[in-house]
Amino acid sequence: DEVTLQEEKDFALVGKLGVEQLNIQTMSGGEETRLKIAQALSAQVHGILADEPTSHLDREGIDFLIGQLKYFTGALLVISHDRYFLDEIVDKIWELKDGKITEYWGNYSDYLRQKEEERKSQAAEYEQFIAERARLERAAEEKRKQARKIEQKAKGSSKKKSTEDGGRLAHQKSIGSKEKKMYNAAKTLEHRIAALGKVEAPEGIRRIRFRQSKALELHNPYPIV
Repeated sequence: DEVTLQEEKDFALVGKLGVEQLNIQTMSGGEETRLKIAQALSAQVHGILADEPTSHLDREGIDFLIGQLKYFTGALLVISHDRYFLDEIVDKIWELKDGKITEYWGNYSDYLRQKEEERKSQAAEYEQFIAERARLERAAEEKRKQARKIEQKAKGSSKKKSTEDGGRLAHQKSIGSKEKKMYNAAKTLEHRIAALGKVEAPEGIRRIRFRQSKALELHNPYPIV
């Protein structure tokens, strides 16, 4: 399973890309990826798909790979965790999240800036949404309180006797009309709250915590030599 290289320049290219031997059976994943990149560059293919191409490369090897890929005129799709490499090579980033792909123009640093701008915009929109919802909820509750007060006042006045029955009836109708008006106003505000919809809170960056294994706990108060 020895790899056959056609030209002397291919050997030089493979060596500079950190491929120390040409046996497929004993190659690491990173070496195999870089070997295929070398073959693709030599063959002048139309596109390259590379998964972690800088794996186990030193800085000199990474810079050499960057230099080679910068002159590649075909399509290049890279999966990498190397920020330095991404900043030097890519001009577009695809973010895969929740089954959706979002496209960002620029290198990795540009991507981070755009993500931060999105986060700030989302945070401002969310804060505005929360404030407006709270304001409408307070206003609706105030209308309901006013309606209850009018209702209680109507019940109290109905217990009082009045010799002017017509006047009392007109007074009760007036109170009932005000009460209904307050409840209607509260319902209108509730509809406005529902119309606000739902605005998602911006996602915070979750910190990864590693719990120390109990097997590492030392119960001996004296140092062990």
